[in-house]
Order: sequence, then C-alpha cells, then structure tokens
Amino acid sequence: MKVICEIAGKQYALSEGKVVRTFHLKDAVEGETVDVESVLLAFDEEGNEVKVGRPYLEGAKVTLRVLEHTKGPKIRVMKFRPKKRYRRLYGHRDHITYLKVEKIQV
Repeated sequence: MKVICEIAGKQYALSEGKVVRTFHLKDAVEGETVDVESVLLAFDEEGNEVKVGRPYLEGAKVTLRVLEHTKGPKIRVMKFRPKKRYRRLYGHRDHITYLKVEKIQV
C-alpha cells in the first residue's frame, strides 16, 4: 500500500520502508515513533484500489520512526552593487529531520 500524506505542511508519497527528509519536527525525539493521521490518498501498487480523503481519510494512520535531526546543505546568498564597493555574503542551513516509514494503516 502507498499513501500520500501531509507532514509539516508538505505532501509526501510514502510506502513502507521509505526514508523521507522533511522540515525539522521540534516535538519529535530521535529513535521514537511519530503517528501521522493526515493521509490524503491511499492506493495499492497495482492501482486496483484507490481511497481518496475529503480532505483526510478517516482511520488512516502512518507510523514513522525519527532517524536523525541534522542540518541541510549550506546555501550562500550574496548581495552586490556594482561600482559602489558594496558586497554582503549570507549563509543559511535548514534544520531537517529524517523519518523512516514503519507501518501504514488504512
């Protein structure tokens, strides 16, 4: 079974055993499980059975294990004004969380 669910404001296509990179989940602790009930769509791999939520499926739940909290790659942003000797360099790294799908209940 595969599902499309909403985690931290974004939609992800999930199947059992898949590892997902999401925005930082502050409440989640590494090594523990998180249950997500905002399942939008569920379908089997052959496409014979499709369940659509309005907006979410009732009784559907995805169990995720928190693998790691880390930072993403560094993004460098530069401001520049020609002929004015003005240069500014900024860096930014997003906090991200890696999740592994353990169980899908539909």
